[in-house]
Amino acid sequence: MTVSVLPTELATTALVAMLRAAVPAGIGLYDHRVPPTGVGTPYGLLLAVDSPAPEGPAWSDDEADVTLTFQLDSVGKRRDQAQWLRDRLRAAVIARTGPAWTNTLTVAGWVSADRRTMSLGPVDRQGSPRFELFVAQDRYDLLFTPA
Repeated sequence: MTVSVLPTELATTALVAMLRAAVPAGIGLYDHRVPPTGVGTPYGLLLAVDSPAPEGPAWSDDEADVTLTFQLDSVGKRRDQAQWLRDRLRAAVIARTGPAWTNTLTVAGWVSADRRTMSLGPVDRQGSPRFELFVAQDRYDLLFTPA
C-alpha cells in the first residue's frame, strides 16, 4: 500500500505562485514574516499556520484528504491599501468561474478540493505613528485530496 502525504513545502510554493500571478506587477508577496528591507506598500505576507504538522489522514489511510491553514496579511501604508490588497488576495484564493476555481492551485499528485476563508477582524493599525502600517489578516483552509 502507498500512502500519499501532501508535501507542505510544495503546497506553500504553489500558493505563493498562484497569488503572485493574481496581483498586479509591483505588488510584493512574501512567504515569511518580515518583508525585505525597502519594500513598498502594499504587500502581502503568507504564513503557513499549522506547519509542519497539517491536519490530515492517519498514516494508514491512503485516500484521505489533507487541510492546510494559511494566514495572509495584507499590509499598506494606508487603510485603503490594506483593504484593496485583502480583496485582491481573497478573490485570488476563493473566486470561482462556474464550478471551477478561477485560479488553479497545482500540487503534483493532489487536487485542490475546497478553499475556505476566515477574516481575523478589521484592518488594524500597527506600529508607532511615524512608522505605522495598516494590516488586514485573513486565514484560509485549503483542502487537498489525492489525485
